Amino acid sequence: TCGLNNGKIKANVTGGKAPYSYMWSNSKPNSKSITGNPGESVNLIVTDANKCESGPYTAKFKSSAIQESDKFAFFVSPQLLDQNDKLTINSKYIGNMDIQINSIDGKLIYQKSFESNQNIITLDWKAEISGVYIVNIVTKDFQREVKVVVK
Repeated sequence: TCGLNNGKIKANVTGGKAPYSYMWSNSKPNSKSITGNPGESVNLIVTDANKCESGPYTAKFKSSAIQESDKFAFFVSPQLLDQNDKLTINSKYIGNMDIQINSIDGKLIYQKSFESNQNIITLDWKAEISGVYIVNIVTKDFQREVKVVVK
């Protein structure tokens, strides 16, 4: 409904050192979950107890029915990897999924489409050089970006 908060996004953080602080672009700090309007995009930066920041992560509200379902949860790991490590995406999503990996300067490094019907997808991509990469996961229901660092 126009003007009403009817979607919800919740952050699930792993790694680093607890406790975590959360900074959303549309809300008060230190809130693990937020509500918003359909079509609204928000950014999240997470800081751990050692003052290490992760993000920004971008999410877009669809409707409360879509956002409250955990079938759209994605976890990319590891987010700090060696050049020989493979990247894994853990998801409950079923359907077409496009994955792009870009260098921090926007150059397309890897692209692949999947028909996701499994919980874990291991990508056949290995970083050739150290640096920061952006993993972009796109489905018909949402888009998510995650930064990964290659040592």
